[in-house]
Formats: sequence, C-alpha cells, structure tokens
Amino acid sequence: GNLSAKLLRRIEGDQCHFLTITEWDSYDSIKKFAGENYFKAKYYELDRKYLLEFEENVVHYETYEY
Repeated sequence: GNLSAKLLRRIEGDQCHFLTITEWDSYDSIKKFAGENYFKAKYYELDRKYLLEFEENVVHYETYEY
C-alpha cells in the first residue's frame, strides 16, 4: 500500500526539523502498517538516537487529482 514517501528538512538555528509525508493507496493499508489506532505516531528504536521530540499523533489528508 505505500505509494511514496518524502522527507522535508528545514534548518532553524542549531536544530534541524523534519516533516515526513507518505502517500498510501487506502486507509486499510495505513492500518496494516500503523495498527488500528492509525492516528498514533509510529516510531522505531533508532529514532531515539536522532530525534529530539516525538509527536504523539499524525495528521491524515486525502489527495485529489483533477
């Protein structure tokens, strides 16, 4: 189900901010990846080595082509 992933980076002083954007084919695919509570952010053990903050939730948007 994952169609694409983008990582946006912004430098602010001595900190680097990241925004991860993923595109999926369906909400069911997102649930298979993230679990039934797919609004809760999913992190990996390695993330603790690099990230200063951990957002609790994610935001989902729908895309439309015309």
